[in-house]
Amino acid sequence: MMPLRMQLGEFFRPIRRWAPRGYGFIYKKLLGNFSSYPADIELKLSLDKRHRVFYDNFLQSYVSVDLGDWACRAHYFMGIYYDRTVPLLIDLLLSEGGTFIDVGANRGLHTLYASKKLNTSGVVFAFEPHPVTFDVLKAHLTINSINNCSAFNIGISKEEGSLNLNMFADQHSGTCSFVNSNNVFESVSVPVKKLDNVLDIKSLKGPLFVKIDVEGFEYQVLQGMENLLDRPDISIVCEITDQWLRQTGASAASLFELLRSRGFSAYLPKITHKNIFKENLELILLNDIPNEPQFDVVFMRP
Repeated sequence: MMPLRMQLGEFFRPIRRWAPRGYGFIYKKLLGNFSSYPADIELKLSLDKRHRVFYDNFLQSYVSVDLGDWACRAHYFMGIYYDRTVPLLIDLLLSEGGTFIDVGANRGLHTLYASKKLNTSGVVFAFEPHPVTFDVLKAHLTINSINNCSAFNIGISKEEGSLNLNMFADQHSGTCSFVNSNNVFESVSVPVKKLDNVLDIKSLKGPLFVKIDVEGFEYQVLQGMENLLDRPDISIVCEITDQWLRQTGASAASLFELLRSRGFSAYLPKITHKNIFKENLELILLNDIPNEPQFDVVFMRP
């Protein structure tokens, strides 16, 4: 049975169609923190009708969600995906005829946004190693009639082979990782390849924008795309979590050094608001690594 606060959220959900910026505060008061619900596995076992398909006006796409997953739950009740940075970067850094590469595509929400923006003029490449999550990604491409995206059910690394992809106790698809932990719920062996060996680098049209969000494996991904890094028209956004990077033998400092040695500058994306309806994105030049447990960084050549 659906918890009472989720039933209330279902009742008030239509306000998302007209509510301006700040309406998320109403939902937090009404529903509480989406990630503070009982463990996702408990919800998945208790909810008899936990799957929804709805139209996301911002993505201009139909989206399938599982209310037993905290990120899907927030997306459904808020009506908009919580990660606002990457779509705004897509608007800023991609233009007609460009290429978007989504490494760690998860359910493909950023892939959908980039595909819609580029339309028939550009191409998208999405990489998601988990077979179940990849099926959701493919379904999203199908139900939205996306024809400019190639999706790959593989992981990206510094060398060819296979690795164990771990899902943790909350069973949130977005935190699957090649990083080992004592909190592993299940593992699946998946193929991994170098990005340089999968894509024909010379044929890719620019500008090129690469999103890398692989829960601590970002350094290995970058090592497997050395030829791609030579492109003068490439920009990259990485999610940086130093603790996870260190579990793979890297660090935030080594990742910054790798890209700075190739001529990239680092920028911190910051979302501001022109008014209650309009979001703006600022890129702040970084001289030092932020003292934060997790943050996004954009790497571009000046």
